[in-house]
Amino acid sequence: MQTLKALVLRLHATLKGMRPSKDTERVMIKSIFFLLAISGLLFSAKAHGDLTYRVEFQGVKKAKLETALKAASQLENSSDHSAASLGVLKRRAEADVANFVKVLHNLAYYNAKVDYTIEKVEPLLVRFEINPGPVYPLVEFLLKPVPGMTFCLDEITLDDIGVTLGTPALPELIIQAEEVLLKQMAQKGFPDAIIKKREVKADQKLKEIHVTIQVDSGLKAYFGVTKVSGNTAVKIPFFQKKICWNEGNPFNVCNVDKTRKALEITGLFSSVVITHGVLDPVTCELPIEIQVIESKHRSIGGGISFTTQRGVGALAEWDHRNVQGLGERINIRASVWKDTQDARFSYVLPNFRRINEDLLLLAEVENENIEAYSERSFSISAIFDRKIRERLRISYGLMYKSIFTSRSDNDGKFHLIKAPLQFRWTTANSLLDPTSGYSLTLKSDPAIQLRGHKFVYCPMTFTGTMYYPLTEDKRFVFASKIHMGTILGPTRRAVPPSERFYSGNESTLRGYSYMTVSPLGKKRKPIGGKSICVLSLEARARVTETIGVVGFYEVGNVFESSTPKFKGNLLQSVGLGLRYHTPIGPIRFDLALPINRRRKVDAPFQAYISIGQSF
Repeated sequence: MQTLKALVLRLHATLKGMRPSKDTERVMIKSIFFLLAISGLLFSAKAHGDLTYRVEFQGVKKAKLETALKAASQLENSSDHSAASLGVLKRRAEADVANFVKVLHNLAYYNAKVDYTIEKVEPLLVRFEINPGPVYPLVEFLLKPVPGMTFCLDEITLDDIGVTLGTPALPELIIQAEEVLLKQMAQKGFPDAIIKKREVKADQKLKEIHVTIQVDSGLKAYFGVTKVSGNTAVKIPFFQKKICWNEGNPFNVCNVDKTRKALEITGLFSSVVITHGVLDPVTCELPIEIQVIESKHRSIGGGISFTTQRGVGALAEWDHRNVQGLGERINIRASVWKDTQDARFSYVLPNFRRINEDLLLLAEVENENIEAYSERSFSISAIFDRKIRERLRISYGLMYKSIFTSRSDNDGKFHLIKAPLQFRWTTANSLLDPTSGYSLTLKSDPAIQLRGHKFVYCPMTFTGTMYYPLTEDKRFVFASKIHMGTILGPTRRAVPPSERFYSGNESTLRGYSYMTVSPLGKKRKPIGGKSICVLSLEARARVTETIGVVGFYEVGNVFESSTPKFKGNLLQSVGLGLRYHTPIGPIRFDLALPINRRRKVDAPFQAYISIGQSF
């Protein structure tokens, strides 16, 4: 640039001292602009010719630690690994040193040392020398009260707040322990508890960490007056049956959480916020406010499913979740397939006799024409559904069912009184797309025939499902299901055909013709069985945020006797599936192949499209 400047000055002086012709003047001006353009290109080339570099870590022996360091590195995460100058490169390296020290401290390397060198090779080599030192264990974690505190900290152990002495003293775990401590105290009646002081000492001689937490519990609180706001169509008595405390009870934040969840799962509210006011220092009462925003209480839904077995099926329903202002629910639902059509009406009275117990009144009609039989049925039932614990529900009641059956080995009319009973325990984290937990369901459905030849029988089934995440982000999940059942009572032929066991559908023994997995009679027609046992295994992988793939294997059968006879009687199927994940659950496409294909019964494959996982 200095040379160019001198050249321009000389040209200017020359032009000033002489009178060039216009042609000469134009040539000189063009030359100047040409030189300026060349200079700009050279300057741009220099700007774009930033120093390139590569990064190297020395002294790091653990892959997890190296991954954490790289994630915190400005130099490593630069898109083009270049710097405008050596000074810029050094400043970035020094910033990385500070970041690395923080990372090492967060992993309990409290005596870590980090340095760097830059080797002037092509490209430049930035070498970080990492000396993490030893991991400092947590050897002491003391909880100290402020003077005059009424809460006894001895009620809370280190195990209660997730602290294990001798493990790495990770700062994150110390913070989490404080949060759990405050929550534990809120469960014991002290919602205003705070961490007054935290003292963390690193003994550099013994290479260990000592932590002292000073806590101020505040006054013990009791539930005061509860106020509800934001409700328009939902009446106050509905809230009163959902509140998990009585005025004057010791405050417990768990009861607040339970109340919020109980209101949310009703579907009546788009928002539920429960807050408390200022504690009265005299009465120690804590006023509570429940703020809600009501959602729409009526909805219409529909859906379409497809299987190669049954063709296209359609579903429609209408729902009213707040009929009289107390959360009463009416649901009308109908589904139509080529071989089955059904409609049902249900009415739910929440908290019928006690909190967490609902009364379900149900009427249902069905027309079914499958390979095994043709049937028309009508049923009415009254079922109590009760939540015993957070994860345990029991349902029981009475049902009347009228059945007219044809095209079977036991045609005729049946008038049944049934007493259904079900226990269900679940820890699954989702209904339509579970990725962890398990579920256990035990059903008993004893029935007595009222007219004609009287007899009693009792179908019993057990279903267990398990979902095991293979990675922390739960993108890879192993799922399994075991389904077993038996019918106690008379011979198989005496039991109404539709009350027997069949398999072969979109959720059990996929790949086999619809409801044909059973003992076969004349002309290889399914006749139903008295016992069933099917095992299903699935490997589920989430490829993207919306796309998932599944591989599955199923094995089992339906047996003529009341106890399964496994020897030589098992049917197997394999298949692949795709999942398109949506806010309402995954849309499922499965393709299944029957390994033990039965002549004149099963097709080479079956395909299924529906919503939700198979189990």
